[in-house]
Amino acid sequence: MRHLFLLLVVGQLTFTLDAQDTPVAVETELIRLRDSMRHADYQYRFERYAPQFRTLLEQSLSADWSCSYPFADLDSVLQIITSEDQQLRAFSWNPVLSGTWHNYQSLLQVRRGDRCHWQTYQSGDEQDTMDIFRDVYLQRIYDLPNQHYLLVGWGTHGSGHHRKTAELVRIVDGQLQTCPGAMAGLDLLVVKSARIHDSGLRYDPVTRRITHNVFYYDDETGFYTAKEEQRHLIFQNNAFVFE
Repeated sequence: MRHLFLLLVVGQLTFTLDAQDTPVAVETELIRLRDSMRHADYQYRFERYAPQFRTLLEQSLSADWSCSYPFADLDSVLQIITSEDQQLRAFSWNPVLSGTWHNYQSLLQVRRGDRCHWQTYQSGDEQDTMDIFRDVYLQRIYDLPNQHYLLVGWGTHGSGHHRKTAELVRIVDGQLQTCPGAMAGLDLLVVKSARIHDSGLRYDPVTRRITHNVFYYDDETGFYTAKEEQRHLIFQNNAFVFE
């Protein structure tokens, strides 16, 4: 019974997008909710404003008007990146807004003609062992052949470490799909290092090559330490392979 009560409370707080709401009005409300998250205490931030913000953003990214709407003002309070072909956009934000433990959330908007819909970047699948590394701030989308896209992100879990990630996805019949094993046999490339180190993860869209530094975990210091080594991956046959 207690769980039902909590669901009802959350339901009362959820903002419902009205068909008569203008894009500017919706964007203004999203910015207001984001600002409320920033200034609210911990309890209200997560129990009230964070769910409201995410729900309204999800509703907005499914509305047809949002397919071509730039969200230029919203881009000042969260990260919005777009593929070169305009078929894929990513919206990333940090609900915590402080501290060294970042738990980024990302929604991906997939466009198909004049229609669009959203998909969450984190699958929530407990069987997907790499999904815990997808709570990242998506920084770039690179277009590749056959409607493949390389997503590059950054994240951290405190303890003086950060990580860069790279993942290959594709759009098939209007749906965004992962590409299992497409990162040199991995679903997701993760480069972890101490924050004093640069991961060195770079992508060259001309040569379609990924380069990154190599790190090892030092038991004595408790940090990932750099080796004098780099790895190189190249895009071939709709996947990245070691060069």
